[in-house]
Amino acid sequence: MILAMTLMTALQSGQVPRVAKPLSPRTPPGTWIADTDYPMASVARKEFGVVVFRLDVDVTGEVIACRILISSGFWALDQRSCELLRKRAAFRPARDSAGTPIPATFKSRFLWILPQSSRDYLRLAQEVQRPFELTISLNRVPAAYRQPALVRVRFGDHGAVVECSLETTSGSDALDKLGCEQARRDVSKPPYRAGLVTQPDTRMVNVGFAADFKPG
Repeated sequence: MILAMTLMTALQSGQVPRVAKPLSPRTPPGTWIADTDYPMASVARKEFGVVVFRLDVDVTGEVIACRILISSGFWALDQRSCELLRKRAAFRPARDSAGTPIPATFKSRFLWILPQSSRDYLRLAQEVQRPFELTISLNRVPAAYRQPALVRVRFGDHGAVVECSLETTSGSDALDKLGCEQARRDVSKPPYRAGLVTQPDTRMVNVGFAADFKPG
C-alpha cells in the first residue's frame, strides 16, 4: 500500500496589510493530493519525503503560482506536488477591511511516503531541509535586491547540477538568473548519509549577494 499523507495545516493569508478575512479553501486540502497520484517512477526508485510549498493566490481565489520552499529531496515529487496543487487547489479570496478581494498566499506541506520508508522520512528530512548557503560578490548590488534568492537544484548522475528552478525571487531578475548560473557551477551533490533508503537528487540553495568592498 502506498501512503500519500496530507499535512496541510498551515493556512496563511498573504502578507497584505489590513487583512480582514483570510483565504479559505473551497475544497478540503486533504483531497488535493491522493495515494493514486504517487508517480510510479518514484515508487520504483523508492523516492519519498516532505514537500513544503507556497501557493500564490490572486484576487479571484485562483492559484497563479506554486513554489517549493523545502524540497522532498526528489525533483519528481516536488514537480508532481506543484502540478497537482495548481490544478486542484481553489480558494475563496482573502479580503481587506473594506471587503475588497486581495492577493494572498497559502503555505503548507505534503508528505509522500512509502511503506518501507515510513520510519526513515525524518532521517531524509535532516539531510535535505537545510539549504546550501551561496554568496555571490558583486561590484555593486542593484537597488532592486531585497533578499537572497531561493533556488532548487537537481543533481545529475555525476553529482553536478543539471536543473535549477527559481522558487523565491531576490527582487531582481538579473540576480535571479545569476543565482541559478552560479549554483550550476558551484554547487555539487553532498555526501548524503549512506543508510538512506534511496539517495536524494534535489536540494535548496539560498543565494545571497554582497558588494565586494575594496578599500581605497
